[in-house]
Amino acid sequence: MYIFICLFCYFLINFPTYLSTMDQLRQKPFLIFLIFFLLISIPLWTLPIQLFPGVIEYESGMQELKIDAPLSLSHFIGLGLNEGDLDNVKTFYLKPSGYALAVAFLIGIPAVIALRISKKHKK
Repeated sequence: MYIFICLFCYFLINFPTYLSTMDQLRQKPFLIFLIFFLLISIPLWTLPIQLFPGVIEYESGMQELKIDAPLSLSHFIGLGLNEGDLDNVKTFYLKPSGYALAVAFLIGIPAVIALRISKKHKK
């Protein structure tokens, strides 16, 4: 808690410096896009937020079963999975709407924010 208080006080003392840095940052829309891309993608790829429509294919003996289920991007890199979660799972993948939603979150939102900030600066 003490660290947060110190950081907050440091931010208040150096606030005018941050304002001039923000003015310089507004002139670089690609850097704004990159910052927001990282801010959005890090939680989506590391936390088990089951947000994207997908399909899980189970295989048990001779039976195969496809179940529509929300998936997390972290499942694709192995984060947020327990040992028993993948028992009898043949594969899992995103639906086309899941891919579209992932692109909208990872590229669309940062692009719109960067565009909005850069257009506001030009006025």
